[in-house]
Amino acid sequence: RYMENMNLTGNTCTEVLTLTAGKRLTMTCVTAVDGFTDTSLKLTVGKRRVVISGSGIKIVAYDNVKGTFTADGNFNRISYEGEKTSLVKKLFR
Repeated sequence: RYMENMNLTGNTCTEVLTLTAGKRLTMTCVTAVDGFTDTSLKLTVGKRRVVISGSGIKIVAYDNVKGTFTADGNFNRISYEGEKTSLVKKLFR
């Protein structure tokens, strides 16, 4: 279980990532599902991108108001990338 406090649009959110037996993943503070296939998930958590890989991945539930997310599958990798920035910001640096 991984926990971190973060501020989402003025509201404090405690990010909790729970992986149960490598088969059920639950997260809080998810602000967007950016992409998914049966082998990967790309989520925005706060301002960071989280990339999750495995096999047989299925989204079970996502509540964009509460920020809760649940997926089932065989998970083998979870990586946190840097802050997500828009294409416009990248172009005009």
